[in-house]
Amino acid sequence: MELFYRKIGNGSQSLIILHGLYGMSDNWLTVAQLLSEKFTLWIPDQRNHGRSPHINIHTYNEMSNDIYSFIKKHNIQSPFILGHSMGGKVALTFAKNYPNIISKLIVVDIAPVNYSQYGTYEITFHENIIESLLQLNLKLLKSRNEADILLSDSIKNQQIRAFLLKNLKRNNENEFYWLLNLPVLKKYLYHIIDGFGDWENNVNIQTPTLFIKGEFSSYIQNDFFPLIKKIFTNVTIKTITKSGHWVHSDKLESFIEKILTFTGI
Repeated sequence: MELFYRKIGNGSQSLIILHGLYGMSDNWLTVAQLLSEKFTLWIPDQRNHGRSPHINIHTYNEMSNDIYSFIKKHNIQSPFILGHSMGGKVALTFAKNYPNIISKLIVVDIAPVNYSQYGTYEITFHENIIESLLQLNLKLLKSRNEADILLSDSIKNQQIRAFLLKNLKRNNENEFYWLLNLPVLKKYLYHIIDGFGDWENNVNIQTPTLFIKGEFSSYIQNDFFPLIKKIFTNVTIKTITKSGHWVHSDKLESFIEKILTFTGI
């Protein structure tokens, strides 16, 4: 399978950026431009997202294998990998499955835990999003603004709606379609939210790793720090103040500074 990707910069060190659930490579262009003098950046659309193929399987092992194939196809030597949210889970899984491939790992606002054990909010939140998008009648839809209005009853947050609607496109017949493979994301939602199994007792990763936490986000809780430090023997955990789950958007300058400090580039 060939992933769609964007390549930016011509630095001597390669950095692969992996977007989160409902995202795509476009979401990371601002970050990439700011890092383009230091790195060669590779930003793929992951399977069932963006312009990459729709596949009936959406597991972290398979997405990790996608990145392995991507690295081999493009002959990327000793890359750094940065992953946000779902992309962070792919990056973590890749570091476990292919420990000798990457040089450094940056994990943005996600932890190696099965989030469903901490309550049903996360599952309900994403179930609501996917069902809302699936129920939108694209054949009758006249504009993206109309889609925004129709979704506003079930998805109250305007910023989240704007993020999701980046995935709404028109084909050559001027008909709307989703870049997202919504039926498969719905089928694998529980795996996307969990997907780690018993890492606490079975996984040890020596790759130099940076975890970046948004201060107002609950995805990396202070209670998770001992687990993270147990799994990752060479780890740094940094909190960016006044930021939420989309750390790179909320506090861009601080985010870039944390990356450059950790990588030493």
